[in-house]
Amino acid sequence: MRTFNISFVITSSLFLISCSYGYHSHVSYTPLIRDISALQVDTSHRSADSIELYFNDIKPLRGFVELGYIESIAGQYSTTNELLTAMKKKASEMGAHAVIRIQRNSQTETSGFLFDSKSVEKFQAAVFSGVAVKYLR
Repeated sequence: MRTFNISFVITSSLFLISCSYGYHSHVSYTPLIRDISALQVDTSHRSADSIELYFNDIKPLRGFVELGYIESIAGQYSTTNELLTAMKKKASEMGAHAVIRIQRNSQTETSGFLFDSKSVEKFQAAVFSGVAVKYLR
């Protein structure tokens, strides 16, 4: 009987956690180019830690090709560092060397729990968007 109670508590907790929304950040990627095999690009891979970030109109000195758009949207308690780290991780997964034209904006998001309309809160979420690029040889 004790095992059943512990299992029930764990299962119920996981269910409730999965029914929440708006508390965690998320990153999206939209490709601009499907096949870069014909391009003269640097084929080296970069870890997320070594992805370069360029804000606003600052660009790298090397030539590059634009791979896709990346957008990192904050959850209710996300930090700027978490958002930029998530952006770098996604860029690395997509084979990029850097993210350029990064801009910070905000948008209204909601957080709460499903099936509990009293828990819904609106908040201003930070949004970082930019373009993932791969360097030319």
